[in-house]
Amino acid sequence: GAMAMGGMGGMDDDMFGGAAPAPPAAAPVETKKAFAPVLQVEDNGAVEKFAAEHREKLAARRAESNAEKMKQMDIAKAELEKFDAQRKLTMESTKKANASAEADFMALRDGALKAGMQGKDSWEKVTSYLDLTADPKRQNLVSRMKSVLIAVKSQPPATGKNFGVAA
Repeated sequence: GAMAMGGMGGMDDDMFGGAAPAPPAAAPVETKKAFAPVLQVEDNGAVEKFAAEHREKLAARRAESNAEKMKQMDIAKAELEKFDAQRKLTMESTKKANASAEADFMALRDGALKAGMQGKDSWEKVTSYLDLTADPKRQNLVSRMKSVLIAVKSQPPATGKNFGVAA
C-alpha cells in the first residue's frame, strides 16, 4: 500500500493488519511454586529483635557523636573568643606603637626643617631618615644608596654645587 511506496498512510495502513485488540486481563491465578521460600514466624522475631537492637546502638552512637560534637564546638568557640581578644590587644598595642613612632618622626622632621638645609645639617637630615637596620629582603636594593649617604654624612661635600668633585 502507501507505506510500501514510501508515503505516509492514514488509519488504514495498520502494520499489524487490523488485529483485534487484546482481551481484558483475567484475574491472577494463585499458584504455589515449589521454590518460593517459606518464612517462619520465629525467624521474623529474631530479625526484628536484631533490627531493634541495631537501631538502639545507632541512636546511642548518634547521641554520643552529637555530645562530642557539641563539646568540640564549645572548645572551638572558647578558642575563637580567646584569639579575638588576643588579636584586639595586639591591634591596640600596634596602634599605640605606630602613633608613638609617627609622633617621633614628625618631631624629627620638624626639627630638621627648622635646622635648615645648609651644609652638614642637611646631610644629617637626609641620613637620619635612613633605616640602618639589616633587612635581608631589601639589602641588595638599597645598600649602595646607604653607603653613599653614609659617606656623605661622614665627609660632607665642599660645596653644595659640585659635592666635592673637582671641576
